[in-house]
Parts: sequence; C-alpha cells; structure tokens
Amino acid sequence: MKKKYEVCESDTIELIDQLKIAHKLYRIRALYDFSHVEAGEFGGYNESEDNLSVDGNCWVFDNAKVYGKAEVSGEATIHDIAEIYGEASVYGEAKIYGNAKVYDEAEACGKVKIYGRAEVCGGTWVFDEAEVYDNAKVCERAWVYGHAKVYGNAKVCDVAGVYGHAKVYGKAILQDEVEVSDEAKIYGKAKIYGRALVFDKAEVYDNAKVCERAWVYGHA
Repeated sequence: MKKKYEVCESDTIELIDQLKIAHKLYRIRALYDFSHVEAGEFGGYNESEDNLSVDGNCWVFDNAKVYGKAEVSGEATIHDIAEIYGEASVYGEAKIYGNAKVYDEAEACGKVKIYGRAEVCGGTWVFDEAEVYDNAKVCERAWVYGHAKVYGNAKVCDVAGVYGHAKVYGKAILQDEVEVSDEAKIYGKAKIYGRALVFDKAEVYDNAKVCERAWVYGHA
C-alpha cells in the first residue's frame, strides 16, 4: 500500500487524556497530492500511523488531533482543533471541526457534521447527514441519524434516538431509550425519558416532561 503521509519527528506535542494516560502526537505531512491536499502540506497530529488510513482521501488538517486507538478513514476529514481519541471511528464523508470531540467507542460516518464544542462519545452512533454542534453532547449509546440536528446545550444519552428531520436544542435532555423522529422539535428545558416517543410535527418545549412510554405526535 502506497504511503500517503509521513510523521514529523521534530514537531510533536504531548497530552494527557481523560483517563490520565499520556500520549505523544506527531505532525503529519502529505507525500503526494490527493483531494484538497498537496504534496508537502502539513496536517494535524496523530499518535500513530494506525490513526489515519492510507486509503481514501481522509485527512487530519490544521491542529486537529487523532490518538489512542481512534481511526479516521474513507473520505472523512478532521479540522481546526477537533480531537478524535479513545476507540472512536470516523469514516465515510464525515467532517469534524471546530473544537468538537469524538471519543470512547463512538462512530461518526456518512455525511455527518460535528462541530462547535460538541461531544460525541460512549458507544454512540451519528450517521447519514445528521449534525451535532454548539455545546451539544450525544453519549451513552445514543444514535442520531437521517437529517436530524442536535445543538445548543442539548444532551442525548442512554440509548436515545433522534432521526428523520427532528431537532433537539436549547437545554433539552433525551434519555432512557426515547425516540424523537420525523419533524418533531424538542427544546427549551424539556426532558424526554422513559421510552417515550415524539414524532410527526410535535413540539415539546419550556419545562415540559414526557415519560413512561408516552406518545406525542401530530401537531401537539
């Protein structure tokens, strides 16, 4: 397999992850032209060559970092000061940028965008054309897909699902295997839990709570 990049031994950084494990990362440099990268162009930082596939047009730009057992592959790109670490996988045409973090065993793929100060972690899946941004957090085996958007200070966790064209934002919290789909909107300080379902064009907002397998749908 043709080598796509080299590591620069003279340009390194050291950091300590959330588990207090030390990592030494190396600046990378492209060895030939591909996609939007030119031969000789410097990229971001990797801990090892296992972090960035030599296949496809995947790349780590700017001062972004990939380390631990994380892997970036396919056409995925990591930009700005974003971090991918733990055992996370970013592939497809995913784009991670800003100060976003994808870590633990999270997967981001398809044409997803994760940016701002968003965090995706803990066995979570974000795929298709979903977006997670601002200060939103998606964690604990949650899944966000389709054209769904999670943003603001929203939190989606504990096997909750957001899909279709649904939007979750503000300081809303979804947890405990709930599903929000279609064109539903959850915002304000709303809390959805207890395997509840919110779908169609329903909106749940302010300090509302939906729980105990309840269904909210239509134009509610």
